[in-house]
Amino acid sequence: MPSETKKISVLIFVISLIAVLVVGILGGYLLREPLKKIINGKNTSEEIKKAVDLELAKFESNKDKFEIEGIVTDININARLTKIKILKSSRSINTLGLAEVYVNTPDALKVNLGGRNDLKNTDIPINSSVKVGGMIKGANLLATRVVILKEDAGSLRQNQVVAGGTITNIGTDTVTLKVATFNKLAEAQKGKELAFKFFQSTYFERANLPISSDALKVGDEISAIGALDQNNYLASKILVKTKESAEIISQEPVVDPTPVSN
Repeated sequence: MPSETKKISVLIFVISLIAVLVVGILGGYLLREPLKKIINGKNTSEEIKKAVDLELAKFESNKDKFEIEGIVTDININARLTKIKILKSSRSINTLGLAEVYVNTPDALKVNLGGRNDLKNTDIPINSSVKVGGMIKGANLLATRVVILKEDAGSLRQNQVVAGGTITNIGTDTVTLKVATFNKLAEAQKGKELAFKFFQSTYFERANLPISSDALKVGDEISAIGALDQNNYLASKILVKTKESAEIISQEPVVDPTPVSN
């Protein structure tokens, strides 16, 4: 009997110990949230709700915005559209499941390349690697910023026109010059009259100072820099030669102009 009593006592002790541990664990769990709220002013449920609300707020604020990183595959300068092959994009674009998109690149768009912030939409070269951010407006993607991450080798040279000469006519949105100097893409126009169409975004300069298109005069010697699009020459910059200068102005590191041989 003493042996049985001892066993029962040990069993009761073990059961009591387990009960104490269980009560302690449950008590600790039940007291943790009230204590945590007293110390931090919030509990786990409130933290979870706050985190969920924050993510929902982020989603709502970003659903009308987009980010795209990719390669420029086509440019329609007249329609202000740039086609981009998507490499990486934000959730708002991922959900569309598209491999390529057209992005509206307006005249007021500022384009960044390295330390330069004065580039325009017409300066974006085909085959360049770009990062584009903007707003989703209905079915359209409107770019508000473009960063050229990397220019494809020779792409700027292959797609940019540089021609210099004397202005023979000025229209409402065109300037015509008799070509005296040119890069390779304008070589076929040597000695001919060539009309460049200009836009609100076209940059005009004389003696390193910006001017308006109204300041151009027939007889001025200029260097026109732009792009060839469907047989149209579209000017992104027109630089006017000063009387003191003996050379055609060209600030673009594209191709050294080749003089027309007489």
